[in-house]
Amino acid sequence: MKISQVVTLGLVLCATSSVSAQSALEGVRSEPAYFAQKTSIEGADLGRIARLYQWALESKNQGVVESALAHLTHIRIVAPGRDLGDVESTMMSLVRHADSYSVRTKAALALQVFAQPGAFRNLADRDFNSPDELFEAVAQRIEPAI
Repeated sequence: MKISQVVTLGLVLCATSSVSAQSALEGVRSEPAYFAQKTSIEGADLGRIARLYQWALESKNQGVVESALAHLTHIRIVAPGRDLGDVESTMMSLVRHADSYSVRTKAALALQVFAQPGAFRNLADRDFNSPDELFEAVAQRIEPAI
């Protein structure tokens, strides 16, 4: 069990670093960005990255799952037309069956972005410092429609 958590965490870090490594070369920031820059995502092998995040979504570690949800949501916002595989069905399963209310809520917000990525295009150029900041912006964007 612990080995699978370590492997899953390693895969998430690998996916994140493969997207963000190029971001580090594109501009110098006083503090590293939590999410990869739009230009890095547009040039990345998102099929491979989506597979790594798919494994992370299936993790028993809540933090790993929440991080994967945030990164996938950010990718969908900045690259709405790119194929991310079958992560949506896993997100739907998380909405229905995750033990954590936080994971269920974040998965539901992510699914809203996946269903209507164009509605969130105004968030594409924002730099988010944390997953919570991203999900808060998504929720605020949805709130007027409710």
